[in-house]
Amino acid sequence: ENAPGYADMTVYGFLGFVAELRGLTGAAKKKAIGRAVETCFLEGVVHQTVDTLSKGYKHRTCLAQALIHDPEVLILDEPMSGLDPLARALVKGLLRDLRRAGRTLFFTSHALADLGRADDARLQEVLRARTEDFTHERGLVPGKSWAAWARALGHLLPALDALVD
Repeated sequence: ENAPGYADMTVYGFLGFVAELRGLTGAAKKKAIGRAVETCFLEGVVHQTVDTLSKGYKHRTCLAQALIHDPEVLILDEPMSGLDPLARALVKGLLRDLRRAGRTLFFTSHALADLGRADDARLQEVLRARTEDFTHERGLVPGKSWAAWARALGHLLPALDALVD
């Protein structure tokens, strides 16, 4: 709910800092920042400090920093939590676009509406059934803690592999 960040940094400065942590420098760093800013619709706030941003822009800034190194897989914890309906729709659209671009997304949500419609109904059913079995057997709720989520994800990966084969 409370997006982390360096409050006294500008959005551009924060993304530059993260890019450097990911080993990006020079033209590659500049290109990565530009791509993340564009993808997350941050053009209008790129020179503002993080502490002046609305919750929606803070969430998008954190999503941009997660994308800065162009990962194939993203694991996000409640990416739409606490957002107003407009910001929620924007983040949901960003996640949909990332998925269409070939990214693999895992994210927790307590709101079923956030999960949307899986393109593969069979996959959706397997994941639901496996998650229910796993959490019921162990008394866990994925998303309540990263450890529980990691255990649930580890349990679900064989089901995903079986569907791909």
